[in-house]
Amino acid sequence: MEEIKEELALVSIKRSEMCAQCPQEGHCRLISEQGIRQVWAVNLVGAKPGEKVTLGIGEKKLLKASLVFYIIPLLALFLGAGLGKWISKTGYQFPIEGILGKTINNLLFSADNPSLILGGVFLLVSFLGIWLWNQRKLKQSEFRPRVLEVLRDGEE
Repeated sequence: MEEIKEELALVSIKRSEMCAQCPQEGHCRLISEQGIRQVWAVNLVGAKPGEKVTLGIGEKKLLKASLVFYIIPLLALFLGAGLGKWISKTGYQFPIEGILGKTINNLLFSADNPSLILGGVFLLVSFLGIWLWNQRKLKQSEFRPRVLEVLRDGEE
């Protein structure tokens, strides 16, 4: 642990042997190029700088975060693609005359283009919404990792 600020502790996390067995190893944002990342954790046990600690995240919070980060973008993609498919079936066209209007209508409304465009837009909007939600939730201690215990000398 590096620093204490109010009820939060700045904890340095380094890559461990367990990381090699993790199925998310290649996607983990926890590991920086140097193999160390610092996170702010709620200090439940009153740990002091220089002590080694164990961190934990509540299972319900982890499940909720997983649902938000995986299910919402997937649903947004399907919703946008479905709306695009419905628009392409209606045969809607922009009321623009000439070659410009024909080009725009062909790009936007032919084949599966509306599904592709709206699916992508809805997906990007969902990512933006999740990012905004995440910025707000990071300030709440319930979604932060917690210092669960101080390790004795020699413990890893």
